[in-house]
Amino acid sequence: MKQLLPDIEVRLGWLSNLFGRLILFCLPFILAASLAAQPSHDTKGKEFWVAFMETAGREGPMEQSDLRLYLSAIEPTEVRITYWRTGQTETINLPVAHRSFEVDVGRLFGSSIELNAGDIGVSSKTLRVQSDEDITLYGVSVRIFSSDAFLGLPEDVLTRRYILLAYPNGFSNQGFGVYDMPSEFAVVATEDGTLVTITPTANINERPTLDPFVVGLNKGEVYFAQASLNGEQDVTGTQIRARKPIAVFSGNKRTSIPTDVGNFRDLLVEQMPPLESWGNTAIIPPLFDVTPASSFAPVARIVAAFDNTTWDLNGVPQPQLRGGVPIEIPLDEAPMVITASGPILVAQYEHSVGPLWNDTFDLGDPFMMIIPPELQYDTSYAFQSVPHPEFVRHYLNVVIPTVDIPSLRIDSMQVNEMFRQVPGTIYSYAQVTLTPGAHTAYADAPFGLYSYGYGQANSYGYPGGAIYRVLVHDFQHPYILTTRGCARVNGTAIDNRITDSGIDSCYVIPSGTRNANVTIQPFTSGDDSVFYSATLIDPYQDGSSEVKAIDSGGRSVTQRNAIAGFTVGIAALNGGAPTRTSAVAYNGNRICREFEIINYGDFKQTISNISPTPDDGLFTVSTLTPITVEPGERRIIQICFESDLDSTIEARLTIGDSCVTREIIEWKVHSVIDTIPPVFLGQVSPCGEEIEVIFNEPDEQFLGIASVEFVERTNADVTFNPALASLPASQLSLRLRPIDPFQDVIYEVRVTDLAGNQIIVQDTLGGFTVAVVDPSTGENALVRSGVEWKTDSLDYLGRRCDSILLSNYGTRTVTISRATLQGNLEFSIPPSQFPVTLNSGENKMIAICLEGHFTGNQLDTLLIIDSCGRIDRIPLKTPVDFGLGHGVDRCGQNVTIRAFAPSKRTLLMPPFPNPTPGETIGLDIGLQRDEIVTIEVLDMGGESVLRVLNRAQLTGGLHRLQFEPVGLESGLYFCRMMTANGEVKTVKMVVEK
Repeated sequence: MKQLLPDIEVRLGWLSNLFGRLILFCLPFILAASLAAQPSHDTKGKEFWVAFMETAGREGPMEQSDLRLYLSAIEPTEVRITYWRTGQTETINLPVAHRSFEVDVGRLFGSSIELNAGDIGVSSKTLRVQSDEDITLYGVSVRIFSSDAFLGLPEDVLTRRYILLAYPNGFSNQGFGVYDMPSEFAVVATEDGTLVTITPTANINERPTLDPFVVGLNKGEVYFAQASLNGEQDVTGTQIRARKPIAVFSGNKRTSIPTDVGNFRDLLVEQMPPLESWGNTAIIPPLFDVTPASSFAPVARIVAAFDNTTWDLNGVPQPQLRGGVPIEIPLDEAPMVITASGPILVAQYEHSVGPLWNDTFDLGDPFMMIIPPELQYDTSYAFQSVPHPEFVRHYLNVVIPTVDIPSLRIDSMQVNEMFRQVPGTIYSYAQVTLTPGAHTAYADAPFGLYSYGYGQANSYGYPGGAIYRVLVHDFQHPYILTTRGCARVNGTAIDNRITDSGIDSCYVIPSGTRNANVTIQPFTSGDDSVFYSATLIDPYQDGSSEVKAIDSGGRSVTQRNAIAGFTVGIAALNGGAPTRTSAVAYNGNRICREFEIINYGDFKQTISNISPTPDDGLFTVSTLTPITVEPGERRIIQICFESDLDSTIEARLTIGDSCVTREIIEWKVHSVIDTIPPVFLGQVSPCGEEIEVIFNEPDEQFLGIASVEFVERTNADVTFNPALASLPASQLSLRLRPIDPFQDVIYEVRVTDLAGNQIIVQDTLGGFTVAVVDPSTGENALVRSGVEWKTDSLDYLGRRCDSILLSNYGTRTVTISRATLQGNLEFSIPPSQFPVTLNSGENKMIAICLEGHFTGNQLDTLLIIDSCGRIDRIPLKTPVDFGLGHGVDRCGQNVTIRAFAPSKRTLLMPPFPNPTPGETIGLDIGLQRDEIVTIEVLDMGGESVLRVLNRAQLTGGLHRLQFEPVGLESGLYFCRMMTANGEVKTVKMVVEK
């Protein structure tokens, strides 16, 4: 790279010595261990881009600047210089190595090549300098009383990121005093399609705000900017980022230092070193005091890349620096050492010379000179002391490790000037006087070199060169900004901070992406922003996107975003497909339906519109919007229909927010006009056992019987055909059966059809409501009431007819067609008296006859039967008195005989009581026929001890005898009965006295 470059061991030894002797902060952007491994770029190169910014001199606007380039080559070569505006190319021969050759730019291309106020914005007033061998380039702009020089940077040094260091607007003390000379900068594109983002710190080119803006440049175009002159504005701190490498120049059209001098002003200009080359240290040697009588002092300006940058001056801590905000410190005759915790850019500024005592102008005036950090010092330089009549004194400042001073050679000669130690460092500095023209310098170790010169109220200054290692790395990961849209997320992966290297890759992470299509816009590696969008595949489901962006420094960021879908739907379907339903509206009546919706997603939803289609006024939504539905929450939506048309109408109900709508309901309504109630077809009542009530509706769709309701139902069970659960139906049959057949059935029924039309039918079904009334008690003599009909007593074997009182206690007429006796033995009823008709509440008598065939209660059941065959039962009871006989038998015994019933056989029952205490004894006998009967009492020996009956003539039937056991002692006896027909019956009898 350089003929005089020492070997790598020497350079590493110097770096070790440097870090051992300097107090440095631990910085994230310095990779000291890898410095030797980094590719080195210095100020030598084969291609340069140059722009001359506007200046002003003593002669005013008509004066033309003397623009010069100074070129020096390592090997003899030819240099091609092209004026980009016109395409004119001139070839310059550099026949001798390490010798500086001057190029008069104005003579070759005309004086209009300098940018001026008319070139504000974009123009093509640039120079492209190309050579086949490495060269160094310095530029000088000279006017009377206003000049400066700059070190040109080759294309391989240029990058895409810069922060400007300049000087505030120049002030004029003429008249009332105004700011008339702007702070300015120029950006030159080295490739077509270069987008430049400028974040200004001053109002430039009449822009009213400090907002970032983008300028598009093609190769060779320059964007020229000047600060507005409404105050002490300063372009220092302006950030410039480009998509492709650019060259940047910065300074001031013409200013005094300090500004308020308002006179003795000079052009300030330097080509800005890329941000990547910034260091965190600076050693500022004092300038040669060419005008000791001046009352002003030179200054240094410092700008930091980041906020909260700590720093010290000559070891003394200073207030923190803010990113892009310059500070200015005065310089004196001692060197200044600056050490910071982050990247800084430092420039040294010469002061205005000011008038002398006799109002003459002495040597000196402002210039601007970049101070590279020690880590960017080079070991050899080829530079120029500008040989122009405006400059009469030329100097060189050298900062070199003290131990390496003996190796320093300038123009191959050892330096004899006095070196002074820089306190607190390993360095010393010297001020060397030079002659105008080309010079070289080299040493065994890297050192700093600064070339400057003076004329009457004029000056120039620039750094002799540098090694442009990358000291500021991309140490911050990218970041992603997102905005939410309708069913989508828009994202921008950004790596645009001034130290960022741009996005290298951006891709989707499938595991974090659900229900979303992610589109990443095409980009070129190194772009400071990449745009992407994630759109829901199904807008009615939530989704997510996950995107990872990696910058060119390998740092990454991952952004996962949940994407809200419109997750409101019908609750019954858990938000699925639209629910389909139908309804019937009758006779223009308004009908409403409620539908439950649910938010089945993870985000709060706001329903801003609910609308039916068609929106013709027949369908209306009762629910007011907006409706907020939290995740998992259910809400009710009501939609109504009203029309007097006889037709079928279908509506679709959609809900939505400001982004999307969805159909949730398909509702078909059949509007039916029906004003006729169900028809009562009549009732069938077969003999009152049940009643069938029938109603009918037309057998048409949407018509039919809908419901039935009993207003009154007494003494009836009912069955429906069809069953109520099967309604509606075109026909309905009600069968009512009496619960108690001996009571009336009373009913009143209301039948309603689907349209709400009603019919009411009421009737009474007569029961078998006939009772036999006992006139003496008023009770009904019925089997079911447990009350018997009783007649007066009847003598045994007697016969009599009696009357039974029948009463109709129901509401309907009852006809008794006949009556019969269940036993039909002792009771009889004359059939000629039937049928008997009883109106409601009417009483009638019927005759009944009976015979006393046996004694005691003579029982039977009277069956009364109506015309339908219904039967009621009346229990009959007639007491039949015994036939009585009383006397003394032949033996003088008192005997009583009572006949009370017929007998089917002859029998003798045991006496009673048995044993008897000697009192009256009862004895029941039965005779199949009339007989002559003898009854006697026998003792144990079979001897007759008492004769009760002796050949007594008795009728057939049951008889009870009572006799006195006269003369019988206690003991066992036998009663014996003998008949004339030879029948004998014997029973035991015990006497206990």
